[in-house]
Amino acid sequence: MLADTAVEGFRSRFRRSPQWLSLAPGRVNLIGEHTDYNGGHVLPMAVDLGVAAAAARRDDGVLRTFALDFDEDDSFAVEGEVIRAPEGGWRNYVGGVAAVLLGAGYRLRGLDLVIAGDVPPGAGLSSSAALEVAVAGALDAACALRIPKDDIARLARRAENEFVGVGCGAMDQLAAVFGRRDHALLIDCRSLGMEPIPFAVADVTVVVVDSAVRRSLEASAYNQRRDECGAAARVLDVEALRDAAEEDVEAARGRLGEMLYCRARHVVREEARVMRAAAALRSGDMEAFGRLMWESHESLRDDFGVSCPELDLLVNLARDVGGVLQGRGRVVRLRRRGGGGEPALTLDVALYENRPFTVLQSHLDNATGRPVNVQAFHVMHGGPLRIGPKPRAWRFYKHGWQNWSPTLVLGCDGEDLDVRPPVAGPATRPPRKRGRFLSELVTAVFDPTTGLGVTTGFISAADQLSQVWLDRGRRTLTAASYADGVQVAPGAALSSERLAVDITSHPLQGLPAYGDALAREMGAAPWPHVVSGWSSWYYYWQGISEKVILENLELLAARRAELPLEYFQIDDGYQAGIGDWLTPNEKFPRGMAWLAGRIRERGLKPGLWLAPFLMGARSRLYAEHPEWAVQHKPGRPAVAHINWGQECYALDCTRPEVLAWLGGVFRTVVHEWGYEYVKIDFTYAAAIDGIRHDPNVTRAQAYRRALETVRRAAGGRFILGCGNPVGPSVGLINGMRIGPDVAPYWRPPESIRGLDRSDLGVPATLNAIRNVLHRWWMHRRLWLNDPDCLMLRDSETALSEDEVQTLTTVIAMSGGMMLDSDSLPRLSPERLAVLAKVLPLRGEAAVPLDLFERDIPQALWRESDGLLAVFNWADEPVDVTAAIPVGAARVTDLWTGEEHIPRSETLTFHDLPPHGCKLLKLS
Repeated sequence: MLADTAVEGFRSRFRRSPQWLSLAPGRVNLIGEHTDYNGGHVLPMAVDLGVAAAAARRDDGVLRTFALDFDEDDSFAVEGEVIRAPEGGWRNYVGGVAAVLLGAGYRLRGLDLVIAGDVPPGAGLSSSAALEVAVAGALDAACALRIPKDDIARLARRAENEFVGVGCGAMDQLAAVFGRRDHALLIDCRSLGMEPIPFAVADVTVVVVDSAVRRSLEASAYNQRRDECGAAARVLDVEALRDAAEEDVEAARGRLGEMLYCRARHVVREEARVMRAAAALRSGDMEAFGRLMWESHESLRDDFGVSCPELDLLVNLARDVGGVLQGRGRVVRLRRRGGGGEPALTLDVALYENRPFTVLQSHLDNATGRPVNVQAFHVMHGGPLRIGPKPRAWRFYKHGWQNWSPTLVLGCDGEDLDVRPPVAGPATRPPRKRGRFLSELVTAVFDPTTGLGVTTGFISAADQLSQVWLDRGRRTLTAASYADGVQVAPGAALSSERLAVDITSHPLQGLPAYGDALAREMGAAPWPHVVSGWSSWYYYWQGISEKVILENLELLAARRAELPLEYFQIDDGYQAGIGDWLTPNEKFPRGMAWLAGRIRERGLKPGLWLAPFLMGARSRLYAEHPEWAVQHKPGRPAVAHINWGQECYALDCTRPEVLAWLGGVFRTVVHEWGYEYVKIDFTYAAAIDGIRHDPNVTRAQAYRRALETVRRAAGGRFILGCGNPVGPSVGLINGMRIGPDVAPYWRPPESIRGLDRSDLGVPATLNAIRNVLHRWWMHRRLWLNDPDCLMLRDSETALSEDEVQTLTTVIAMSGGMMLDSDSLPRLSPERLAVLAKVLPLRGEAAVPLDLFERDIPQALWRESDGLLAVFNWADEPVDVTAAIPVGAARVTDLWTGEEHIPRSETLTFHDLPPHGCKLLKLS
């Protein structure tokens, strides 16, 4: 043992036994490289190698030290000034500790000291910090100094900064002092706050490999990198790079120059990776944690320039070793070597014990010596499906790319539903053909005759849009991840998104499991409680005014006891133009900040609608910045939407100046005006097809940059997304509209059919309900589901009383957000009582029990509170029989109060009205 080595070395050197022994570990930094001196977070872990210092008191005032590992000694008086050794090395670390202790007012005594270490110097394991902390601990004990542990770390760091002359951060010394067995240590290097995070995971071992490349912080480019980061911070006008947002770095790229830009980009991205890695450790998601470590190395190599050929070789070898974690499980790598002008292609297949589950990812390495443009990765191409002998009996879960896109289950005895819109959807897709069924991001295929199914979907989605499709005739699945033609430079690499294939007994289990994996991978951020509120849209539309808003606000304030709504949201109609969000129109004479203040005074939280990625053809924004639009063709802006009597163009969010403008809009709305909830609408615009300023950015990346900008500007406020591409939104919004708009009519009228979306995607209550039922699995995994608004009024609507009740039941059973959108002063007391009655029903999402049996599920079951909803989707009265999912002595109809005593495992309701329902409490 190291302690025994130090003790025996002391006896051999000084012919007596030591009186005190101090030990400090080395550390390996799991992730968070070069964030420490930039004020950020790091995640080190103590290792089982370190430094021991054995000490005994001397009668004079001399500190006499012997370093076993170097067979060298040193001595100096501890009562005067400690002189820095010109030859450097270990002597200055010992002398530096003594110097800072003396400078801090501590009185030292003469000691004999023997130092032994087994942490290799120059190996990146912080041998210097271990040496400093071990020496400080020995001096503290031998001289009875009683130094607090925090101060030992602080003073040891000062020794390295001020005496040795290395501008290190606080990480190394804090890890040496506070490192704990089987734990990582999340350190905020600005506040020095720390959180131990358990790292005792079965079958997972941290392996530290010596590259045999020695380094010394004194002689390395460490101080140079620190100076470069400081220079970048000055250009960005922030205290440290921790305080910079990625869009700030992108916006300042020209001012920074390429070198400082790369240094700054590494630090701000690494800071985000550290926080995601800590979250992955807390949840035990080693798969996500492993991927973040790979990303960190690539960033250090490419942006920070601190790797070396030996280290890169070790990393590449590790990627090829089965059992090396990119998550839990073993990775099998299939490789087609490049040659003849072709890039090398690799497929990683991660296999997991005790589960019929695999994760696939494709990689391209460009060793051709010329740039290569990549359109798409077919991560799985023609994967055979063996779930049943008759494909026409199968059922296909078709998922839309954003909330208005129809999501439903199709029978494979027919043909796919063509939902391709000319504007609001991606053009990338396989050719249409008979028997081909296409889904965005994820699908589930199920055979009711065999009870077998498979759920297949991409569990990462930040960089590329993706699709999965079934070819019925060949009985195969194909999954594509779209790189949109980005260029891969010679010697560079590009990877697809990660595809999960889960063979399950039923997609009712497979889709929630997929949602869990997507949430972990993307760092989902659902709100801790299910929100409620009021919205102006579905009654007042764009006809809102300050007067109208105040009328509804006063009613809610007067009835807070019975209607404890949380948010009060002002929707479309306040702004001067589409894009001119900070200029209210004449109907709001006292401005939006004043109105937010009135909402707070009445006990509610103010919310505001914007469509931030659009600019109308008649807006001041477009008049001033026509170049900010995504281009359909050079010089011709891409139309993302036609509304408000004008064409609306998509903002090009690859432009740094656009992101800077976006950030300014939301900082004003949230921080200056005081809105605590923002609804961002038509957000798909940032991801439409078109020509962008930066051609090497995918649609998903452009969209994600825009959403990240909104997230950073809004801080911790609630963000509700509407029109969001599903995959790239995860982790950045708190609530998500999951269906088309509700409307005061059941089906879309002829006048609005066949516009820019499939009839199933246009506003209509039935269309909204269909998507809500089919996206139940997202709720409280990816975000809070927003099933859209209640419309409780009994006038100025084409909905029947039964249809109003059915919409209310679906929203309640969704467990999701509950916002009413009526003229509250015009609602009858009976309808206001309905709102009060359903508010407590928010919570968990009900499961559609017959999802793969009918075009629209007829039965919803919520086990958490014993609620069963049964529907009649037909246009005439029918008898509906409902199976009772659990044993119940009594069944109560929550709408009528009627009670039923079950005589069997089913209940039959005769002549259930068209579009009507039953909401039943089982007890």
